[in-house]
Parts: sequence; C-alpha cells; structure tokens
Amino acid sequence: MIIQLILLLVLVAVAFFLEEEKAMLLVLMLLPFNFLLKSVLYPIIGNGNVFGVWKEAMLGVIFLKIVYKLFTKKISLNKYFPKWSIAVFFVGLCFLFVRAPIKSDAIISLKSLGYSLVVFFIFAHTPIRFLSNRKISEGIGISALAVFFIAHIEQFFLTRQFAELYHVFKEQLPNGRLLYTESAYTILARNRMFGPMVGPNELGMYTSLVLVYFSYLFFTQKHDLRSRIFLLAILILGISTLIQTYSRASWAIFLMSSFFVFVVGVRKWRPILRFGVYVIVSVAVMVAINKDLRIIFMGSVTGQEASAGARVETFAQSGEKIYNKPLGYGLGTIQYSTHNTRSFNTEIFWWLVAGELGIVFGIILILIYLISSFNIFHYWQRAMYTNAFTSVMPFYLFTVVVAGWASVIVFDPTFQEYLWSFSGLAINPLLTKSDYEL
Repeated sequence: MIIQLILLLVLVAVAFFLEEEKAMLLVLMLLPFNFLLKSVLYPIIGNGNVFGVWKEAMLGVIFLKIVYKLFTKKISLNKYFPKWSIAVFFVGLCFLFVRAPIKSDAIISLKSLGYSLVVFFIFAHTPIRFLSNRKISEGIGISALAVFFIAHIEQFFLTRQFAELYHVFKEQLPNGRLLYTESAYTILARNRMFGPMVGPNELGMYTSLVLVYFSYLFFTQKHDLRSRIFLLAILILGISTLIQTYSRASWAIFLMSSFFVFVVGVRKWRPILRFGVYVIVSVAVMVAINKDLRIIFMGSVTGQEASAGARVETFAQSGEKIYNKPLGYGLGTIQYSTHNTRSFNTEIFWWLVAGELGIVFGIILILIYLISSFNIFHYWQRAMYTNAFTSVMPFYLFTVVVAGWASVIVFDPTFQEYLWSFSGLAINPLLTKSDYEL
C-alpha cells in the first residue's frame, strides 16, 4: 500500500508541477495502457485501489488548476462547451448516485457517464502555449503504435501469457485452443486480439477512433518523408489491429465516421479515393491471409454468432423493461461488467443508459452528444483557425450516437475518456492548425 501511495503521489506531483498541456498529453499517452500497467505492477506493489486511480488523480489536479484560472480570469469559459445541458445531467447523476442500491457498481457507471464529461471540460479549457497539434498528434501516435505492437505480440506469440496476466485464462485444450473465463475474448471459437486493453471490444473502439483521426491527417495533409512513414506505420498496424479484434461495432463506427469525415467534411475526390483504396486493399489482404475473418463476418451477418443474433431480441426485451419503469432501475444496476445481480442485460448502450438513469436523463445524455457534435461542427465552420480534431470529432461523435443503438461497448470507460478528450481538443481555441501538419 505504501509503494502504491508513493507512486500515486509522484504522478500527482508531476501533474501539479508540469504545465497543464504537458500533463494532459502524458495522461493521453498512458491511458491505453492502464489495465496492462495495473496487471504488471500489482504483483510487485500489492493489490489495492490506491494506484488504480492514477489517471483520475492526475486529471483531477489539472481540473483544479483550470478552475483556479477560470476564477482568476486567466482563461475564459469556452462558449462551445455545452455547460447547461451537462450541468443538468450532473445534478441528475448526483441524485441517482445517492439513491443507488450498490454504490460500488454505481461508481463504475458514474465514472463512464459523468467523469468522461469532466474530461471533456478539462481538454476544452486546457491552456495550450507550448504544444502544437503536431506535437500532440505525435504523442498520441507513439502511444498508438505501442498499443498496436503489443496487441500483435499478444495475438501471435504470447496469447496465453497475456490471458494469465489478466486472470482470464481458464485452460488450454489438447488442440492448443485457449478457454477464457470471459466469453468476449473469443468469437466462433477464434481468439480475438486484445493487447494492453481489458478486452477485444475495448481495443477495437480505441483503435477505430485513433485510426479515423490519423487517416484524416495522412490523406488530407502534406508531410515530409519521416512523417509519412510514421503515419503509414500507424495506419497499417492500426487497420490490422482493428480487424483482428473482430469487434463489429468498432468496424461499423470506423467505416461510418470515416465516410462522414471524408465525404461530408473533406469533400475532395483525391483524399476520398486514396482512403477508399487504403480500406479496400487492407481488407483484401487481411481476408487473403486470415481465413477466420471470412467465417466471422458471415457468422455475424447470418446470426450464427451469438451476440450478433441476440441483439435484435435484447433490443425489444430491454425496451419493454424500460417502458415499464421509465424512471430507471438505478445507477449501476444494468452496467454490463458488474458481477452483482442486474435488473436486466442489454447489448444496447442507450438502453443501458435509459435503464439506469431513466428516459428523461437518457434523452439528456443523447442531447449532450448531439449538441457537442453540432458545437464542434459550428466551431469548425465559424472559427478562423481550428485543428485536426475539429475536422474529425463532430462526425465521430454523431456516429457513436448511432452505434449506441446497436452495441453496448460504447460504455467502456477508457474509450469514453478518449472520446471526450478528443472532443475537448476539438473546441479548444488555443490549439490551432498553425503547425499541426506532421
């Protein structure tokens, strides 16, 4: 416990003494490795929840520094930040948390639904004086390359070792097939890539966001040779990672949001054509070398794969339960990863939200997504200088709203934090496109 406390205090001190923007980038770079870091360190420093809150503690310090600067009028409130809708939502969350039947489960929901919006506030208001869009993109890119590299090492060389490290390994059959304690790690008896993340779907959602962002940078901007190689490495390893997570929701979000980014946003035939060739060639190569991909795709289309076939059924059943209790079952009662008794199971993110918070607050959260998407788009249209995040996030946020009606994995806390950090950077007026090209 003492070692954990020391490590936590060191990171808190780093967040306090570093400029807000540098501490912010450090958290962004370390965030995808949160589960891996804890799995590696806990056998050394002991189990416990002290070190586990490192990112919340670091961002909390940054939050307090930003609030102080707002009160002392060193910075001003971002007019594109949807403050009133988020304020109403937080009042509801606090009320529901007090009434939550199991506080430990409620904290998980509170973190995913509420804390991620605090992250949105932090990244939208962080004073940026030293880091350009280029430097931030390079930091995120280096982190992403490490994620993709570790994921491939896990999938092809150290699958059992990673499963044992994460305590999800059950047994290995004589034919070499691994059995996991959680069904999400396989699909149609095939292993899914999960790398440093808590699971394949989480890795898929993170990869879809990062891949859309760096696809925009690569196909719409001019770069020197070093930057082209760097970006190309991200795109090649990224698309391979995305496909091998076999996360159909992540595939759909990547393709749909990319369509909006390039066709609606960029509206130039050359980047659209180049991106289309990149996707088609990547999929063709993966289908040629990975026979499992065809089987899994057809199983998903035909409903042979269990989760794909169950979505239609659970959609109707969950909707009926919400209709019967429109004020919700309570915060943390339907959260998909809890081990406690749940009111009902659902594969739909928005049904999860409405089931826990009630229909009214579920609608308010949908409005926060849509208003934020519109505000980013409006900022992109009106501001003299924007950044690469501004060009991507209005479309990606809107796509997540749509995808939330087909998948529950949008709920993942790590993905939510990354989603809203990118959205905050998209409306940060101090992060401009002067020197954002890699």
